[in-house]
Amino acid sequence: MNRILPEPFPPGARVVFAGDSITCVHDHVARVAAHYRLHEPARGVRFWNAGISGATVPWLLDAFEWDLARVRPTHVPLMVGINDSDRDALRLPPSDPARRERLDRAFARYRENLGVLLDRIAALGARTILCTPTPYAEFSPFTGWGTLPGGHALVLRYADEVRRVAAERGLPLVDLHAALGERYPAERLYGDDRVHPTPAGHARMARAFLEAQGLEPDPFGTAEEAADAAGLRAWLDAWRRYRNLVSAHYLCFPPEERARPVAERVARLSARIAENVAAGKWPEGDWFRGIAEIYVADAPRRAELAAALDAMA
Repeated sequence: MNRILPEPFPPGARVVFAGDSITCVHDHVARVAAHYRLHEPARGVRFWNAGISGATVPWLLDAFEWDLARVRPTHVPLMVGINDSDRDALRLPPSDPARRERLDRAFARYRENLGVLLDRIAALGARTILCTPTPYAEFSPFTGWGTLPGGHALVLRYADEVRRVAAERGLPLVDLHAALGERYPAERLYGDDRVHPTPAGHARMARAFLEAQGLEPDPFGTAEEAADAAGLRAWLDAWRRYRNLVSAHYLCFPPEERARPVAERVARLSARIAENVAAGKWPEGDWFRGIAEIYVADAPRRAELAAALDAMA
């Protein structure tokens, strides 16, 4: 299978990283942007983020026009798949026919939806840089939670599909699955959930991306250090808050409520927050409460915040 490596971003490129929560946290993205700011300032490359926590390809398609297409990207590094995989089906016994049916059905939907998304990006005149989804760290000895047996092989199936599509469409490929897959059993590259990379994992991702472009990565330990060195700390913090706002739109509301007026959505979520606070509990956890509160505060001025980020890119 022929592999095309991405070239360095050309002068004036408008780069939008798209994906799920691993993109949304803006860690490896910020490291890549900091590299260009520090070492390639004359290129004037600008960076945006279109990662959504919990995202599947259908979520990216739903948000496409107002979240990705609006900035008229020239390049779209795309990593998505782990949430499409229906990995909860691995909790079923291997002998249960429903397990294989669910896994195969999820994979078929992913193949179809990924093709639709790539066609829509191409219609913008943008170049997709396909990134294989990072592994499910089934074999990590460092994580503290239980594991889903078969999780590594499940995500490998999606990574192989991305490799196939890249070759078929002649798109550049960054093999993040290989970059982390060969190292996570020996290095602490993942958090306890075996899905989300640690800062060290994101550093590996940024290194793999930049090296695929033929560039030499900086040895920053954290995204914050990289952003500070490049004068991008305010940009990093603003992006993280904005991506939590976008993620909350999908995580806090079922599909039938997402089209309702923003004032109504804010009122509904405010009531939910108040109920949980009064009860002294937040069933989904403190992180979920945090993004809900960001949504209540920021949703009415989402367009204004997006415009401010455009000016900072």
